[in-house]
Amino acid sequence: MKSTKDSFTGVIQTLKATFLVITLALVAVLTGPAPLKAAETPRFAWTASISADSTVTTAEFNVSFTGLQSTSAVQLKLQPTNLVVGDGFSSAEGSAQFSFKIPSNTSAGDYSINAAGISNSGNAFAVVVATFTVAPTGIVSDSTIRDGVLTLEMPAGAAATFQEPVIENGLSVTYGSLGAFVVRDDRSVTKPGWIVTASVSTLKLATDNSVTMASTQLGIEPYVVSGGTGVNPGQATVAGNAVYPFVFAEAPLGVQVSTTTLNGNLKLLAPQELPVGTYIGTITITLVSR
Repeated sequence: MKSTKDSFTGVIQTLKATFLVITLALVAVLTGPAPLKAAETPRFAWTASISADSTVTTAEFNVSFTGLQSTSAVQLKLQPTNLVVGDGFSSAEGSAQFSFKIPSNTSAGDYSINAAGISNSGNAFAVVVATFTVAPTGIVSDSTIRDGVLTLEMPAGAAATFQEPVIENGLSVTYGSLGAFVVRDDRSVTKPGWIVTASVSTLKLATDNSVTMASTQLGIEPYVVSGGTGVNPGQATVAGNAVYPFVFAEAPLGVQVSTTTLNGNLKLLAPQELPVGTYIGTITITLVSR
């Protein structure tokens, strides 16, 4: 599966006899279908449906698009016959809808509906929106619906933020925020759900990589900022005893939310034996379709 990465940087100041400065490089990773560009509004996506167990003469195909370039040409072809089954233009808002039937003399075999046009970003696209089978008896079935994409979006230049350190029970503690990121799910037909996980690497002293701070010292408390009806945040990891990777948030099967904004509270316990300096580590956020 393909992935994209966006980076955060944040500074943690932790009290000892003097200040301990720690820099975390936070990296977001997507696994799953190819991600969309955050700048595309509306996002390029599609839905497709085929009436179940219909005959080749009655099967109705419906395909709709969003996120197209305004008034751009869109064409749908039946493959492998290369027959044009849909040909038109998107609306000024960048949407297009097609309803059609395949020829009644279509022979038995496996087929796909391929679409081509230009997305809102100005990029040409060629995608398979559905596949299906025509049986020797003329029944159209075993359709595979492809209905949009799952994406993870981070704002450019996003950074984790941290407060001034405090002393709690004789230990230096620093609180912060991971920074908001967005899960977009346009799969309104299949609704398979998704899982976001987070892992934390060992932190290393920038001037001496042999000096390390365990990832167990960083606690993360995930929460849903907005839009995530039916989305469940994961149970927080405990600073000083954290275990990674862990489930940051999840959308169960049947839950489909177009936009879910997530964030996490951070808490770092600085071990007293560590020398003052800059420590560098990685937090990895992974989005996976169920």
